[in-house]
Amino acid sequence: LHKKDPEKAAAYFKALIATFPQSPHRAIAFYGLAQSSYTATHYQEALRWLDKFNRETPGHQLGVQATFLMGKTLLATGKAMEATSQFEKVLRLKTGRGRKHAEALKGLAEAALQLGEEAKAIAYYQRIYTLYRAYPGLVSEAYFQSGLLFEKRGDLQAAKKTFDEMLTDPRLQEASQIEEAIKARKRIVSLLPKTPVGSIAP
Repeated sequence: LHKKDPEKAAAYFKALIATFPQSPHRAIAFYGLAQSSYTATHYQEALRWLDKFNRETPGHQLGVQATFLMGKTLLATGKAMEATSQFEKVLRLKTGRGRKHAEALKGLAEAALQLGEEAKAIAYYQRIYTLYRAYPGLVSEAYFQSGLLFEKRGDLQAAKKTFDEMLTDPRLQEASQIEEAIKARKRIVSLLPKTPVGSIAP
């Protein structure tokens, strides 16, 4: 609902809080209002709702999602260090295993980039495509971003290897980044030293 009609969603969640001010289910409303605010790019408002969620309904089953959303919202406001803390918290939560852990690693990579820590970002991306291959959308993006970062850092062989792995994985051939990955690989190969005659090509 919050994605299709944020205003209608906000009205519904606020009515839920007003009607059941002591209900533990108001956590759903706090989280929903935070999500609607985030979708509308009202990040400070989203943070206020998430703060209410944490103060008034700690231990709710939406805690992993709320923590992750807090990280995304802090990242959107340029607070990379604070966002990192939230994403790391998601990784420590056993209930966040699977996709949420992979998404938290993506968040950590993006926070590292905000802080200018490219090597850390690459390491986080590598953990995604090494440990969470069940999520091809996240895996393809991790490969793509990692390859670009290797290229940016001048490690062309690592960049080529990364794109080679991505482009030869049959599960990733429908990825939205595939065409750009093909172009990036061609560009990188053109920059590599020419292989002498009689040698094995890279």
